[in-house]
Amino acid sequence: MGQRLVINVYQRRNDDTPIANCYFHWDAYTLSTISDVRDFINAYERLGFIENSKLRVVKAFEEMHIKTDVDKDGVSSEKGIDGDVPGRIIASWFFGNLTGGAALDEGSLPEMEKEFPDVQFCKTPNRNCGLIAVTEREMGENEMWAEGSANIYLDEKLWNFDAFFCEDKEDFISDRGDEYADEFDELTEEAEDIDLGRDFGWAETGKVMELVQNSTCCCSGGMLMEYIG
Repeated sequence: MGQRLVINVYQRRNDDTPIANCYFHWDAYTLSTISDVRDFINAYERLGFIENSKLRVVKAFEEMHIKTDVDKDGVSSEKGIDGDVPGRIIASWFFGNLTGGAALDEGSLPEMEKEFPDVQFCKTPNRNCGLIAVTEREMGENEMWAEGSANIYLDEKLWNFDAFFCEDKEDFISDRGDEYADEFDELTEEAEDIDLGRDFGWAETGKVMELVQNSTCCCSGGMLMEYIG
């Protein structure tokens, strides 16, 4: 597992196909993945005035890491993680005057422009900032390159991810040697008992981030979960 992250956004937990996904070239580390999930959720919730789910998801991806360069007072404003966004920033952003966020890939942009002819979209795709896909082909290509993934479910307000290493004691010793058996026991005894492989509610995201920021691993059911990055 390495840097390439894809975030899939589904309407419902049991849907087979995402509404859209987004590829980030450097983000498949444990903390950065959770941070991206948090930023998407916050952006999506701020954009509640957009009624169409697909458009709202795409615009949330566009806005995640965005900075504005159109403030009339000459101030370059970066949106805070949990703070309110001034209406003028959302209005300016909505008409395409912001830079630094994700953008639709070349295959998905024509589809969105055809479906939403009155909406402006970012036209500067960059794999580091995020490549948004809405067509089956482009979403599949994003998934093909992914080394880590996160899934977000809108209706249930849940998410999960796999950007961490997970080992039981046998695998831990096999990778390192018999002399590391005691180390596994020590790590699992001291680590927080939490299963990173389960679904998390959106409201839990901050607590999961805090856990990862303040530790190097956690455990659950005899499995050691070590963070990447």
